[in-house]
Amino acid sequence: MTTDGTQTSSSLTPLCVLFADVSGSTHLYESLGDKQAMRIIGECIKRMDSATKLHGGTTVQIVGDEIMATFPNPELGMEAAADMMRRIVEQREVVGLRLALRIGLHHGPVLLQNNYVFIDQPDIFGDTVNTAARITALAKSNQILASAETVELMPPRWRQASRSLDAFSLKGKSEEMRICELLWEDKEDATIIRMPVATLQVRLVLSYLDRRWVLDETQRGVSLGREADNDFAIDDRRISRQHATIERRQNKFVLIDKSTNGSFVTIEGYGEIPVRREEFILHGRGHISLGHAYDNADLAGTLAFEVAGFSPI
Repeated sequence: MTTDGTQTSSSLTPLCVLFADVSGSTHLYESLGDKQAMRIIGECIKRMDSATKLHGGTTVQIVGDEIMATFPNPELGMEAAADMMRRIVEQREVVGLRLALRIGLHHGPVLLQNNYVFIDQPDIFGDTVNTAARITALAKSNQILASAETVELMPPRWRQASRSLDAFSLKGKSEEMRICELLWEDKEDATIIRMPVATLQVRLVLSYLDRRWVLDETQRGVSLGREADNDFAIDDRRISRQHATIERRQNKFVLIDKSTNGSFVTIEGYGEIPVRREEFILHGRGHISLGHAYDNADLAGTLAFEVAGFSPI
């Protein structure tokens, strides 16, 4: 029982969470006025709610121009998402306005809390809900996005109608998440990128004096700087205490400079690239000079690197 006397119960339940919002609603209010815009947005919400119910879903929350719904599985969630898109296209043709939705989907365990007073209005919480919301924020108008793991749970016809976009850093996630677009309408010019069965494995090898450091799927980052707690601690006054880090992001290795004097990256076949308080993707082989330009006669603070890719056996 809660402090206000309302009884509640909660449990973890695997569900597909969907967020959908009307793209460009702010412009509608500015161009049409509050009353007419509210009527049109209300009709959009009504159509989205109807699609949710038709496909076995539950509308959990409606806030402004956005709806949050849950479905027993990703297939039903995707069927509802595509239906919502088609219904808004029909509405667009009726009202003569460029209405569009942005939709995001993610499947996983959610904390489902039922209120015994308002039993038909469950609340849901948890990482799955937050992830679905952040995926929706990545979507453009007329676009349905879902996590790759959610797409893998869909039947073949929707998996075949998906294309892998890229891996994205989502707030609250320690690792990047691969996102897919679900093609709900025929697009002859769309390039379908199939989910790879086995991805290319890469590693970065760093060398400094007699030390060697390998970044691969088991070691995702390395710190460089003057202080002793860095992975590569180099005692040189030109180098900042916490000078830079190198992070693995999917199959890329990114140098992140945080220093005063900058870092200087020399890649075989290219010139020297100064990097100061910004990021740079390492490739090929070459040198990273911390705090000064590369000088063969002054190799203090200069690390050799090589990015190597190899196919799994």
